[in-house]
Amino acid sequence: MPARHATPTERSRGVPSERLGGLVTGIAEVVAGEEQATDSALVTLLADAGLGEDAAALDLARQWLALLTGVRQSAEAARALGFGALVMAGLPEADARRAVETVAGGAAAGAPAPLSVAVERLDLGAAAAGEPARGTFQVSGGPGRILPGDPRLVVTPAQFGPGPTQVQIEVAGLPGAVLLTSLQLVTPAEVADVPVFARWTAAGVAAPAASVRDGIPAATPAAPVAPPANRIVVRTVLVIARVVGFPRALALQRAIEQIPGVVETKAAGFEHSVLNLHVQHDAMVNLAEEIAHLSGFPLTITNSSLGRLQLALEGR
Repeated sequence: MPARHATPTERSRGVPSERLGGLVTGIAEVVAGEEQATDSALVTLLADAGLGEDAAALDLARQWLALLTGVRQSAEAARALGFGALVMAGLPEADARRAVETVAGGAAAGAPAPLSVAVERLDLGAAAAGEPARGTFQVSGGPGRILPGDPRLVVTPAQFGPGPTQVQIEVAGLPGAVLLTSLQLVTPAEVADVPVFARWTAAGVAAPAASVRDGIPAATPAAPVAPPANRIVVRTVLVIARVVGFPRALALQRAIEQIPGVVETKAAGFEHSVLNLHVQHDAMVNLAEEIAHLSGFPLTITNSSLGRLQLALEGR
């Protein structure tokens, strides 16, 4: 018969309780402090507790480390779920956070990891009529919950963290429509909004072909573009820094006017090398992408939100 390995309980029998208490206290402090619990760290804890450095004692420490790590992660997930549920019920975020921390004992369960989102905005592209629009992005931190700003948004998974989580967004086909909404990513300590933009062609009209990028020619449209009567026009505010001189500002405005799908640009102000433009454009146009590839004007997007882009002009 194969040899039976002793359980953690059996291994701990005969060991003075104060030594076991010292070991579990040390492991708990490591888990609560989010320190890297290597075997060398566990050996140090065993020595401090007077338990030696044999393989059986180290295995016991590893199992207790796994147990306490699971307890901590479960507590964090429960806090995040409770906070998200209260916010969804209409409670102000400050009140929801206070209620959860009161029940969970404040920061005793461990502070959430900082929230980090890989995208500033999510453009789901131009989809054909009746086809769903999809997109993905990565988020880490928390743990937390994702609250869609529109009930038509399907978010998978709806919870994330604390490690990196790949999130998928899908919206059912809305022929001839445009969706402008946002996702709210909520943790017990932070809230972030990610704008979401999607559009669909009208029934019987093909989605516009992609423009030339990285030397790859655009595909030939399978059908003519939608007539003006079907056009949906939206407005985006551009705030462009480092525009030196009025001639350069005027040339930039005219270059943006030449972007296919742009209907009108109006200068709302130009001072201290900052140009403000109000751009009316076809909703099917990804203005952020078009501006990032504008010939002769190396522009960098510094901030992005729904209906607003902040950019900086590099060079002269």
